[in-house]
Amino acid sequence: MSRLGGARWALWLLLLLVTSELGARLALAVVGDRFSGEIRSKRVIYAEQSLRISQLVNRPNRLLVFDSILGWRYRAGHQDPDNTTNQQGLRSLFEYTPAPGPGG
Repeated sequence: MSRLGGARWALWLLLLLVTSELGARLALAVVGDRFSGEIRSKRVIYAEQSLRISQLVNRPNRLLVFDSILGWRYRAGHQDPDNTTNQQGLRSLFEYTPAPGPGG
């Protein structure tokens, strides 16, 4: 295939993709949510996810806290009706020594 022929195919493919994208956007604008419910854009979805993450991270009395190495870890000394962590951040009612005793 000549160089000019390859460029024509690439141009036709680009035109097909642009036409398909514009047709899909037009169909979404015309049909809206009549058939399958709400159709949300990436921008809206990202905004919702950012808000939910912010709410999760900024709750004052939560079991999990952000950790720069692990991502998430248990909050030390947390207690709620379902969960209890000790001062080491372990899900336990007891405190543990960092190293086992002799024979342990």
